[in-house]
Amino acid sequence: DDLALSRVLEAADGGVILPVGTRNFGTAREPPVVGRELPIPILRNHVWLALAEVPVDRDGVVRTLPYEGLFDGRFVPSVAAALAGGLQRHGGAAITIDYSISPETVPTYSAADLLGDRIDPAILRGKTVLLGTDGVRPGDSYFVTAQGSMPGSLIQILGAETLLQDRNLQSLPATPFILAFALLLFGLSRPQWLSELSHQLIVCFALAAVVAVVGMILQTHYAIILPTVPVQLLFWLYAVSRSLNELTIRRWRFLQSSMEASNMRHMLTHIIADSSDAILVVDEEGTILETNRRAPEIFDFDTNVRPGTKLSSVVPGELVAGARASILELKSGAAERSGDQVPRLTELPSGRSVEYTITPSCLSGRGHGRGRADKKWYVACITARDVTEKRHQEARLEYMSRFDDLTGAMRRSEFLKRLEKDIVGRKPDAAGSQVVFALNLHRFKTINATLGRTVGDTLLKAIVSRLDRCELGLPASARLGGDIFALYTLEAVSGAAAQQISRRLAEILETPFDLDGIRAQIGVRIGISPVSGKSPSPAATSLMQAELALDSATRTGGSGAVTFDPHSFAHQEKAREIERELWSALDKREFHIVYQPQVTLSDRKIVGAEALVRWNHPRLGAISPADFIDIAEANGFVEKLGRWILHRACEDALAWPDQITVSVNVSPIQFARGGFVGDVKAALRASGLKPQRLHLEITESAFINSPDDLLDTLHELRELGVSFALDDFGTGFSSFGYLSKFPLDAIKLDQMFVRNITSDRVSQAIVQSIKALADGLDLTLICEGVENEDQLRFLRLVGCHQGQGYLFGKPQTSDNLAQSFRSEAVLAG
Repeated sequence: DDLALSRVLEAADGGVILPVGTRNFGTAREPPVVGRELPIPILRNHVWLALAEVPVDRDGVVRTLPYEGLFDGRFVPSVAAALAGGLQRHGGAAITIDYSISPETVPTYSAADLLGDRIDPAILRGKTVLLGTDGVRPGDSYFVTAQGSMPGSLIQILGAETLLQDRNLQSLPATPFILAFALLLFGLSRPQWLSELSHQLIVCFALAAVVAVVGMILQTHYAIILPTVPVQLLFWLYAVSRSLNELTIRRWRFLQSSMEASNMRHMLTHIIADSSDAILVVDEEGTILETNRRAPEIFDFDTNVRPGTKLSSVVPGELVAGARASILELKSGAAERSGDQVPRLTELPSGRSVEYTITPSCLSGRGHGRGRADKKWYVACITARDVTEKRHQEARLEYMSRFDDLTGAMRRSEFLKRLEKDIVGRKPDAAGSQVVFALNLHRFKTINATLGRTVGDTLLKAIVSRLDRCELGLPASARLGGDIFALYTLEAVSGAAAQQISRRLAEILETPFDLDGIRAQIGVRIGISPVSGKSPSPAATSLMQAELALDSATRTGGSGAVTFDPHSFAHQEKAREIERELWSALDKREFHIVYQPQVTLSDRKIVGAEALVRWNHPRLGAISPADFIDIAEANGFVEKLGRWILHRACEDALAWPDQITVSVNVSPIQFARGGFVGDVKAALRASGLKPQRLHLEITESAFINSPDDLLDTLHELRELGVSFALDDFGTGFSSFGYLSKFPLDAIKLDQMFVRNITSDRVSQAIVQSIKALADGLDLTLICEGVENEDQLRFLRLVGCHQGQGYLFGKPQTSDNLAQSFRSEAVLAG
């Protein structure tokens, strides 16, 4: 049979198309296997192959056929495309089937009639015949739009006819149409367009009809599918929803009006019942209309009390009188609705503190009691809360704000308040004045650390107890913080009497304490300040001065008393102000550098210059380095300042002749903090200055801490080419061992030895000795403070190498110094 069929196919000479495709094979117990379906080899030689697969969309409906597909590694046209003669595809790789082509127009004949010669051959002559199933068996038919179930062979024919009639339908996207008509329908629902529902529905149905007609015209004449179904569905949904909405709106309005009153009452009932406050609602006759569960708890009355009970039988009389008064005030028109709402306080017989408010209201409708139906009636709402614990806490907080919780001593604010009260109105006394004492416990921190904080707290209590019982004419003591206390005299006393009181206080506190078997002994430091009535706030000023005096007493070490000194205070205030301004002065560019020339004494030729920092404050004026350098070293600012000086000096020195060096003072703090070598390298790298032109001046105090670390730092800088000078030689400990150990290049003799060198034989001997020492160590000797020719002649006679002082030039700007170098060059020329 296969051979016979192959001969027939050969005789047809390419006029036959055979299908190919894929199918899942397998059983219920085995996973499916995808297999290929294609004619056997002897049938393929004289036929066309076409893809017979029918793709089904997700909803189970067949809408499209492929124009071609990849099968066995090559593209094969679909049966529909092959039947259409392989026409050029329309609109892409898919054929959108036009189901408006009626399947009844396709002649269908039974294969049995064909084989039984019951069909006239003329019917088939010149026709394209497709052999396929009729869709009766399961799996041979598919669901399609508009036609229901249809066999696959007929679907292929309709796809071919779609191509032959050039009706490959193009579907327009549904989303833009849906959005457009949704916006249109939204506009229809706006009252400003069409207020009546009937008008809106008429327009809606008219639009639906227009969309259907336009869709039919587009599909019939232009093969374009307009998404009419979702649009029509949208119209119908709108019509139904608007109708239902209109029907329910009136019903809801009716229900809403009837439910609001009920909901309001239920809401108020729940609010009253769940409130943490006691709530009592009474009428103008004093009858209870409503109460909640908290009312019996707060007012201590029987929980069985029900509406209708007289208010006077369950609450104090002042609440009853207040309720009646508030209602009368509202009835008379003195108050528009709710009274003043100011909380009032009452004490109950049980000792409870109750805070309450009374709010009167005027109601309309069915009233309470006889003769009040459908008339205005008045009620008062008493809202009360138990504030007993709150008042206890407030009292506790108020006490803690005034007194120390641990010792019971006054706090600073209470101390100042009482002192101010005792000062006001007191007449000046020529014999003396009131005195404020500030006390600091010596060795208390040691006791706290060794014996424990519990023992330390016990000691603080014992100290306050002794101070309060000292009977020295002093009121209760105050604890200012930690182990600092304060007292003051009620009467004016002389300075000697104040010293006597301070000694007596020291004796009282230095007597050993017995703390539950533990013996503890402390010392005391005392700051004393007389009270001056001239100050705007004498109490605060006197306490501050006593604390400043205490700071001085603390710095002296051990125990002792110090009386406030106004001159010392002014100096301290200035130091504090300098420290406050110091950190921002560099950013504000208030610092600048001046340079003092260094010359060879033999010919007065400038060989270098020392960089000196100056500070011009816009308000404080010129501030001496003696005033701010020590502060900068104490607070660590000297490291930042020194780094800036180093960079600026290296930059300025570039404008000088190549043989001129620049000397920069270095604080011991800069060495101690580490990273100084990096600062020097950064300054040289940023400026381009040769390391041989940079001299660093260090003081003898730099050798005290970590001399080994300092030695390593100096050797590392020496390898760069930087040289060193020992500054202020002779004013410190002057250990000769350090002169030989450290890589120094010069010694700077302090100006105190040069100042009287022409008349003081001791100074002369010291200078000669230091000159001999410098020569022996091969060090250059630089003499500071040279101010006249006599000093210069003696230093030359001794053989000193270099000098620095006002005789050779005052500190000046880098530009002025550069001008001096240019003048020397002109004279030399």
